[in-house]
Amino acid sequence: MVAMYPNLFPMALTCMNKFLLLLCLILNALMAFNQQVHVSFTNKSYAGDTLYVTKEKDFITNLMDTLTSSTVNKEGQWKVDFTCKEPMLIHIPLYFFEAWLYVEPNTSYQIKIPRKQYMSVVDSLNAYFSPIIIYPLVLNHDSSNAHTAIGDFDNRYDAFIEKNIKQLHYKIRKSFIDSSISQFNTYYSYVKSTYFHNYMFYKMIMIKYLSYERDQNFIIKYYFNAQPVLLTNTGYMDMFNQLFADYFSYICQTSWGAPVFDNIAKAKSPYELRHTLKHNPALTNDTLIDLVILKGLHDACMETNDAQKVSFPKKQLLMTLDSMGIVAKTPELRAIAQHIKTKFSTENMQYCYDEIPLKSLDGENILLRNFRGKYLYVCVHDFRSYDFYTDQRLMKANIKSINSNLQMITVVLYPNLSSLKEMLKKENFDWFFVTCTQPDLLKKMLQVKATPSYYLFNPNGELINKNAPPPNAEFVPYFKQFNHENR
Repeated sequence: MVAMYPNLFPMALTCMNKFLLLLCLILNALMAFNQQVHVSFTNKSYAGDTLYVTKEKDFITNLMDTLTSSTVNKEGQWKVDFTCKEPMLIHIPLYFFEAWLYVEPNTSYQIKIPRKQYMSVVDSLNAYFSPIIIYPLVLNHDSSNAHTAIGDFDNRYDAFIEKNIKQLHYKIRKSFIDSSISQFNTYYSYVKSTYFHNYMFYKMIMIKYLSYERDQNFIIKYYFNAQPVLLTNTGYMDMFNQLFADYFSYICQTSWGAPVFDNIAKAKSPYELRHTLKHNPALTNDTLIDLVILKGLHDACMETNDAQKVSFPKKQLLMTLDSMGIVAKTPELRAIAQHIKTKFSTENMQYCYDEIPLKSLDGENILLRNFRGKYLYVCVHDFRSYDFYTDQRLMKANIKSINSNLQMITVVLYPNLSSLKEMLKKENFDWFFVTCTQPDLLKKMLQVKATPSYYLFNPNGELINKNAPPPNAEFVPYFKQFNHENR
């Protein structure tokens, strides 16, 4: 029959392929529908507010991704639905608070949250303030769900660390530590969540690492290299990030890891980095090695004032990241490479030197190009801050010792002009004080995350450090060394 109708068989295959494709699409849609999470609460204090659900894109960059949002109705009812393929941590910002909720697929969470409370002016000016983290009570579940178990475990864990800090660090008794870990495992044996038990496992490894298993490679070999890579488990990633913090700077000082600098600066090659890392016998897991490379590249891109940190050329770091975005072992790792690239591309401040909207105290426009020719130290500060006056006095003390090749500017946000002018006259602050009519725009352009923030520009107007040291004893030797190297 096929010979009689030669076109029939290919047509049948084409129809079959279309049917299979349609079937796959339907199954995928049903699977996505069945992996929904439902979160709701009732609290009239939030009536009319639009609240968001966010999560980390990954736990190396900690970039946030908005999953969904919904407006609280006039009765105080709020509910959202979103897709969840595996257990994960979500965040619900609530002004003064931030709710952390561990959710699992195909599950509904009816939670209880505190009444709305705004941040005070003092809190908003505090560079170290962050919303108070709460684990909301889940009303429609018992204590065996992962979220409730993690909240309870964290309280017990933190109390144990605080109570036994001496036994963990100084009076180490292996039998006591192992017995305590066994008690934790026994107490939470009723919890069925695999996510929770992996979370607790790596918290227990942290206790061992703090006490009697302090060999980094021992921890790597037996608790990471030989275990699955758990990118979405916060317990695993917390331990991983501590274990491999600034790992490239560390291994560059070893004989086996010394080639890392050339692997990046010259070869720009993930393949060379993999080869170098495999000189460490504790690292043989290819997926873990790629994750270590991503963590190493991320930390190398971070700007700090740590003299012990190896300075890798930024352009070559980003080129190596480009390659990791193509050759990393899994789609999830390739996505992390792109996240790191995005993070540091957006953190490179892209603005024209003369577009920063500044004015003198008399209302005249000020351009930073007028200050070229010397190094420029810019302080962005909030006049309402309790530390504003103290920090300016510190700047005055520093300028006397290094003012031969350094100019200073204080950008004053939200000033009381008459009070500011009186202060300058009384204290003889004789450098430039400027204001800004568009503080939100300036914060965005200079990426001001908290005040005070400090920036150092070279004599040509190029940004040297967007996280320059504050005007204390740390700044003077930093600048003198830098100034000497760049003469």
